[in-house]
Amino acid sequence: MKAPFPSSAARLWTLFAGVSHLLPLVVCQPGCRTQTSYNYLSEDYPYSVSAVVNGTFSLIYLENKVAQSFLPEGYSFLESEAQEFHPLLLRATYVHDIRAPDDMVRNQHMMISFELPFVDALEDGKTPFRYVSTQFISTGTPSYAADIAEAYGVPNVIRAVYDPECDAYDFADPLPDQPFDGRLTVLRAYIPDGTRRHTKELYDIVTQPRFGLGSDGMVCGRTGALFGEDAGFSREVEIKGDVTMVGEFESLLPLFGDPSQIIGAYGVKTGALLVQDDFVPCEDLAQ
Repeated sequence: MKAPFPSSAARLWTLFAGVSHLLPLVVCQPGCRTQTSYNYLSEDYPYSVSAVVNGTFSLIYLENKVAQSFLPEGYSFLESEAQEFHPLLLRATYVHDIRAPDDMVRNQHMMISFELPFVDALEDGKTPFRYVSTQFISTGTPSYAADIAEAYGVPNVIRAVYDPECDAYDFADPLPDQPFDGRLTVLRAYIPDGTRRHTKELYDIVTQPRFGLGSDGMVCGRTGALFGEDAGFSREVEIKGDVTMVGEFESLLPLFGDPSQIIGAYGVKTGALLVQDDFVPCEDLAQ
């Protein structure tokens, strides 16, 4: 049964996506108030890619067999994480102030990403990796995020149009139900007042090394992060809510099932500073 959330406590986050062959995605929120921090990590990590990230990081718990269905054939989760339910990381973020050692411009972008943690990519039984299965990446030329997704072999990359471009850092006023063109699909997450749970696990998952299957085999990367006050942001808001999908996103159907609803997602709305080293030898990331 869906938990009752009073409308006075809830906030409505709505994602509208067209069903054309390009599947453009539109994130609709009234107003856009960006609370951000200078990317000072670029000074400490001049040979890495670093960025400021604002948005929502959340964990959704799936039946283990459903989570396994998102992994490439032949890969599995660490036996130490073999439980009835497995976490899936869902991040909806605005990435900006991107700095790279080559001084080339990296466009700011919006991204919604679905990622599976605790994958035994090295088959050593102890090193956890993240696998990215689906990403909605804002359009732009050039698009650094789309290039990286291609290099990692992300199986479902959907180029998206976000309007307005917003980091979704602050809660907006609840949106009323509105009539939309029949070609549109809707993904809604009702987010009530905060509840404290899973935040440390969430942050640990975000910083797990990443792997993917590129055109030349397995590709790996290292991630470091500072969150919230540690990164110079004013606050972190812990959240809990349900997620409902209306419409068809083929790559996400195993996630939502029937009915297309996930109950009890946990997360945090915050800002972060991320440092990323891509194309690191995978064996160098072993624990």
